[in-house]
Amino acid sequence: MVIRQADDSTCPDGDLEPTMMSSIDTELPREIEDFLRRHITSHEQLKILLLISDDPLRWWTVEQLARLVGGKTADVVATVAPLTAADLLVCRSNVQETVYRFAPARAEDALLIARLGELDTQSSPVLLRAVSAHAIERIRAEARKTFGDR
Repeated sequence: MVIRQADDSTCPDGDLEPTMMSSIDTELPREIEDFLRRHITSHEQLKILLLISDDPLRWWTVEQLARLVGGKTADVVATVAPLTAADLLVCRSNVQETVYRFAPARAEDALLIARLGELDTQSSPVLLRAVSAHAIERIRAEARKTFGDR
């Protein structure tokens, strides 16, 4: 994997523009890279998304997800919130529990997530390197936004 430094162009919300993002050669198709850049911020988030997508009719409790990924329930809630906001998952809450189900609003996203699942099985290290590289780029962008170029 080759990571080249991004320039200082940022979007108003602080994210790097895709055209200005550093070039990350990860052997992944461009549309997968773009999806990861837009929606996935951590390995745990990718793991949860793929886990939920494996059984799209099942409703998953926060406790079940926490057990399966080895995390705390509060961390799982924080991890799935952006996936729900991006219309990749639906959430249903009542007094007793909160549950999540795979339900991308866009058919294109469902297909990309299915491809991610295949890639995870075939070349998980490549996928994890891509997620890590994008996380590093987000941290750098936030640092530049916060501290400027010193």
